[in-house]
Amino acid sequence: MIKTGQKIQIARVMMGLKQKELAKKLNVRPTTVSAWECGKSEPQPRLWLLFQTLCDLNGISFTPSGMPIAKIVSLTKERTV
Repeated sequence: MIKTGQKIQIARVMMGLKQKELAKKLNVRPTTVSAWECGKSEPQPRLWLLFQTLCDLNGISFTPSGMPIAKIVSLTKERTV
């Protein structure tokens, strides 16, 4: 099972954000994001929810094991017969 800090780091990188940029979006200090990613602390429930919302808005979801993955959007048009 993937650890919370690893989830945060992988998702942050997938979003193309630096720790400082993610911290600004979540209204926390960059050292807080670093502590999460290093496993020294975990985000409060409200911050975890905000982080997951940010991921969702950026097309990132989590597998049942917790691994962040990019959502695949179908670009094909539906055909009617």
